[in-house]
Amino acid sequence: YSNPFSQIFGQKEVVLKAQEITLDVAESKYIPPYKVDIEETISPQNTDDTYYTGDAITRTITIQASGVHSGALPEINFAPLKEFKQYPGQSNTQELTDNRGIVGVKTKQIVFIPTNAGALTLPELKIDWLDIKTGKVKQAVLPAKSIRVLSKEPVEEKTERKAVVVEPKSEKFESLKFGDNYDVE
Repeated sequence: YSNPFSQIFGQKEVVLKAQEITLDVAESKYIPPYKVDIEETISPQNTDDTYYTGDAITRTITIQASGVHSGALPEINFAPLKEFKQYPGQSNTQELTDNRGIVGVKTKQIVFIPTNAGALTLPELKIDWLDIKTGKVKQAVLPAKSIRVLSKEPVEEKTERKAVVVEPKSEKFESLKFGDNYDVE
């Protein structure tokens, strides 16, 4: 193969041959970012962290990792809990940049519905990651969140009942008894 531009610009084509090498790449269960942060928002946000059985508590969790794409971030899931029903909400990923390069972001909403009253705990989330500067495994932790759940009182329907007094129109009907058969003219 000859490059026609090499003669015009005075370039020479050079072909290098190298010895073949085999590379062992260790598979790792850790993501290799520079930094990992986990944040959450809870809605509705109650100042005293008190909710009622049956209330939907939406926990929006965001993982942000410098140095990796969002596709390398782990899924955000919690084991089933007997105190809560869980339903997945919206989730998304995005790629941002900072002064070091790529920042992967993964956000997921999980709706927790308390089924029991009492002092309950929304579970913690732990993510192990390999710090590429130190070569050590670190852990990012979103701490558990304690909440108080009260029983929701059943709503009483208020219906107004009025007594209706019916007066007989004639003496003929005054002596009638329920269940008797009568001929009415």
